[in-house]
Amino acid sequence: MKQKIKLILLIGSGRSGSTLMDMLVNENPNIMGVGEISNWNNKVFNEYCACGDIVKSCPFWSEVIRKVGWSEKDFQKYKEYQYEFNAPKRDSVFKIKDYTEKSGFNDFISKSNEIFNAISEVSNKQILFDSSKSPQRAFNLSKSDLFDVKFIYLMRDPRGVVWSFKKSFKKNQKAGLQKDMKGTSLQKALYSWLAVNSRAFSALKSTSFPSLFVKYENFCANPNQEINRILEFVLGEKPKTEINLSESMQTESHVIAGNRLRMNKDIIIKPDFAWKKNLNFFQKAFIYSLTFPLLNKFKSSPSAR
Repeated sequence: MKQKIKLILLIGSGRSGSTLMDMLVNENPNIMGVGEISNWNNKVFNEYCACGDIVKSCPFWSEVIRKVGWSEKDFQKYKEYQYEFNAPKRDSVFKIKDYTEKSGFNDFISKSNEIFNAISEVSNKQILFDSSKSPQRAFNLSKSDLFDVKFIYLMRDPRGVVWSFKKSFKKNQKAGLQKDMKGTSLQKALYSWLAVNSRAFSALKSTSFPSLFVKYENFCANPNQEINRILEFVLGEKPKTEINLSESMQTESHVIAGNRLRMNKDIIIKPDFAWKKNLNFFQKAFIYSLTFPLLNKFKSSPSAR
C-alpha cells in the first residue's frame, strides 16, 4: 500500500502571515512549502514563483505541471469544481458544508490528488504544507484517502487584518503583485474575517484531525519558539535542527500565489501594528465588539488537539 502524503492545511483569514509561515517551514529539509495550491490554474502559471522564475518556466513547477498532464478541458473542469465545492455559498457563509455525497465530488478529490501526488514525487517529500487558508477546501481535502491531514489554524487580530485589506498596492509582477490591488472597505474586510474564522471553527468541529492554533501576534513576539512549535507539530517530533529567526534569514522556496513577501529572499520577523495608529478609536471599538466572541473562543481553545 502506498504511503500517505502528510498534508498540512493552513486555515484562517488572509493578511495573517500565512505566506511567511509557508516559506519558513519549507526551510526544514523534510517539508515542501507549496503556497496556495487552491490557485492551481493557467493564470497562476504565468505569475512568479518565489524562486524568481515564472511558474510555468520554473524547473520545479514545470515538471509538476508536466506530470499532472492536464488538458485545457481538465483545467476548466477543476475550476468549476473549485467554485462548486470550495467557494462559500449563501447558506454556508459561516459554516462548512459536507459535499461527499454530491455528484462530482469524488472526481474533484481525484483531480486534487493528482496535483499533490505530482508535487510529492517531484519534490521527493512526503510532507506538503499548503497555505491556501480556505476552511471549506481544507475540510474537502480531508475526505481524501491519499492524505494524512493536519490543520494549522492561524489567527490575527481582526483590526490588523482590516487595516491590511484597506491598503492599496500598485501592480509589480516581479515583486509578487500581479495586478493593482484596491483597498477594501472596513465593513467588507470585517465581514470577510468573521465569515472565514467562523468557517474555520466549523471545519475543526466537523473533523477529528490533529490541529494546532497559532496566533499571529505570538508568532511575531516569539518567532523562534513558535516556528519550532509548528515544526514539531508538522513533523510529529522535535526537529533535528531548529530554525533561528533572531536575525535576517535567507530563504529559498517554490511558494506560488500568496503574499508578495514570497519574492523576498531576506526574511526579518517583525509585527505589523500600523492599525493601532491608522484606525481611529471608534473603528477599533466597532471591529473588536463584533469579533470578540471568536477571539475569545480562539484564546480559550487548547494550543493543539
